[in-house]
Amino acid sequence: MENKVDDPSSPSSKKTEQDIDKKQLNEIKDIINHFEKTFSQMKIFSSDHENVESFIDLLHDRLSKFLEKYWKLEIGIEEFSFSFQGFPFYSEEKLSKSLPFLFYKDGIKMLFFYKGLTREELKDFLEIMRKDSSLPPEESDIVISLWEKDFSNIRYFAPDDYLETKIGIGMKIPEYQIDKDKLFSGKITLNPEDRSALDKINTVQKDTKEISQEKMGTEKALLSKSEQELLKNMLQDHRKESEAKQYKTLLLDILYLEKRPEKVNSLISQLIQYVHQQASIGNFQIALSVYEEVSELKDYLSQTDSSKKKIIQKFFDSPKIEVTLSQVEEILDKEPIQEYDAFLKYLSFMGSKSIPILSYLYDHSETPGQKEKITTTLKQAGKQDLSELIKIARNERPELTLKIISILRDSKEERAINHLASFLSFGNKKILHDAINAIGSFKNPNANKILFSLFSHEDPEIRIRAAENIFMTEEEPVFQKILQSAKEKKFKKNSKEQKEALLLALARSRSKKAFEVLENIIKKVGLFSGSNKVESALCAVEALEKGGGFDGYEIIKSMIRSRHRKIRKKCQKSEEKLSRKIKKEASHDKF
Repeated sequence: MENKVDDPSSPSSKKTEQDIDKKQLNEIKDIINHFEKTFSQMKIFSSDHENVESFIDLLHDRLSKFLEKYWKLEIGIEEFSFSFQGFPFYSEEKLSKSLPFLFYKDGIKMLFFYKGLTREELKDFLEIMRKDSSLPPEESDIVISLWEKDFSNIRYFAPDDYLETKIGIGMKIPEYQIDKDKLFSGKITLNPEDRSALDKINTVQKDTKEISQEKMGTEKALLSKSEQELLKNMLQDHRKESEAKQYKTLLLDILYLEKRPEKVNSLISQLIQYVHQQASIGNFQIALSVYEEVSELKDYLSQTDSSKKKIIQKFFDSPKIEVTLSQVEEILDKEPIQEYDAFLKYLSFMGSKSIPILSYLYDHSETPGQKEKITTTLKQAGKQDLSELIKIARNERPELTLKIISILRDSKEERAINHLASFLSFGNKKILHDAINAIGSFKNPNANKILFSLFSHEDPEIRIRAAENIFMTEEEPVFQKILQSAKEKKFKKNSKEQKEALLLALARSRSKKAFEVLENIIKKVGLFSGSNKVESALCAVEALEKGGGFDGYEIIKSMIRSRHRKIRKKCQKSEEKLSRKIKKEASHDKF
């Protein structure tokens, strides 16, 4: 659904860092900051609350001044960030507070605000954001809400190919049978039920008309049309609310207004009990909304009432609002969890304490989609304590263990390296290989030290994989050890696999000293050299081919005329292979 704008992701719309107007960027940062504050207020208070109204006034004033000056505000949207002219300037990864994610999840890539934006449009836009953020993920779609409203001065870009994937999924197309003779006969035949319903409608309309004619002119309308419409919408929303939701709203409204410490304490106790009760019966959408709204209120009070904020903190410190594994097992024994996204989001607030529950859920999940969502929640929960993730890894549950390795790798935290090293004792080869790759991705001395220890592993595959993942510099102790080892006479007596691993590690360092050693190993082979010496030279050629880059290619090229037939043949094959690779890369660079 592309709303009257061109695709902003085209190359022509990108600008360099030098093109960015710093003053304009700072003004946009200020506007988004006010957007965030206004949205937070709307999530806590009703739309007509004086706090909300004043924040909207301030936001509209800032936006209007900006649009008067620049005519248009254009904001790029990534998963957790907003950008201006391709450069991110705002980020929020906490899903409950992330404004970018609210738009991103439904496929919106750009937002546009134009000169002439009215306060009413802005308020309606914020109201759409509030309503969609309060709905379960499977029910909300902010693109549809914006499309239905069709703002004059607010536009968005949502690619059609993304939206098409959301339309019609799981829908069964009904089969219609049409009798064309009856369709074009010019007659509509009503059955008895249709006739009875029509008679009732006619009677009601007649009575209503008579009553309205009697009263016409005797009363004055107390409300305008817009006010009547607003009242109607409020009543409809209220009727849709369950008793549980109304009770929650009442408690939170009183909590905001209450100033007396003893009463605030009492309200917090009631909210804790209420959340515990809702979570224990599987109503996670309500439990989640209470958690988020109390969190919003606490953030608001941090600037206005620190003593009340301390009392509210008791809500988050209470173990009663946490979900236990036994509770989850009990709920799942009765029926599947209906509000699954809300449930996972609620678990994410528990931090590392939720990891055993998420592990249990992963093992009992039947769909890839659910497992992917659980993995995302595990990633958030593990940030607090990576060691808790290791506890749920098992040799006999490789699928989940591989996910944990991926989470540790992506964390980029130094402490993750030692946790990854614990997987090197696992018997599953896939786990071992992924752990080695993950350790290698850190590219630092600690990672190299662990990988170097695998050079004596009994499995040649493990040795080679360790060598392929080591990234050394000349200054590192590991580099000096390998270099010294390759220079020694006894090096040629090592197994072929061990020589391959060590020499490949040297070649990958791209060090001048390493290249000199590798070249010497090849040069020393003569017509009557022993098999171990020849094997070492062949391993050196292989290492230069795999990891030596252009410098390695030059050394191989210079060794094509070696006196030993096997070395010549190996160098010729390697030179041909590298030559084709270089030409291919050069042709790609042209285009």
